[in-house]
Amino acid sequence: MRLSILYGSDFGERFISNLIERGFADSIYYVERIEVKDDVVDEYSIDLPKADVAVVIDIHPDILLDLPENLTHYKALIVPIERPTPKGFLNQLETICEDIGLESATPKPFCSLNPKCGVVKEFVEYFQIGYPIFKAQTIDLGDKIVISQIEVIRGQPCGLAWFVAEKLRGFVFRSRDELWSYLSELHHSYPCTASMQIDPDYGDTLLHVSGFTLREAIGKALKI
Repeated sequence: MRLSILYGSDFGERFISNLIERGFADSIYYVERIEVKDDVVDEYSIDLPKADVAVVIDIHPDILLDLPENLTHYKALIVPIERPTPKGFLNQLETICEDIGLESATPKPFCSLNPKCGVVKEFVEYFQIGYPIFKAQTIDLGDKIVISQIEVIRGQPCGLAWFVAEKLRGFVFRSRDELWSYLSELHHSYPCTASMQIDPDYGDTLLHVSGFTLREAIGKALKI
């Protein structure tokens, strides 16, 4: 699967670095960092080479809305949302994509991406990124539990899952609250790049949503 990646923030660089570290450098066909001010946005144009999926992270909204018309030779557009973004804007983007037959996804945050079908599902399965999935084994010592083995089946696009798995191997905890507290420390120290502003759709920060996603995934793996 071939990717074009357009980005306007450091999170984009982290996403690209994670793909390369996971052995997917050959799948990255095109990369461009776009930092455009309002007074020159009308002068900016994008000419992308043919690929399968475009991943577009934190670029100017006017450029983003004009982008789908340049992606008619693509199968899907993925626009991760890492900071509060009006729902009306995302609906507008999705409508534009639907009108030209382009599959799209706007996961908020990126680590919530968990499609059930289509090209975006193929993207998640091929790169093993999106909503995290872990496989783990524990040893019950009565008053405490040891995480003896933990494996990343699918990790967050930023690479957090692999960092967490490394730190959790051999970790001993006596209560679920103790485990959640440690996960929170790991989540913040990585650190998570999601916004600390309140998102109206969640009524919480995307940073917290990301943290709850990690907690849920680890809880499922440990069956707690």
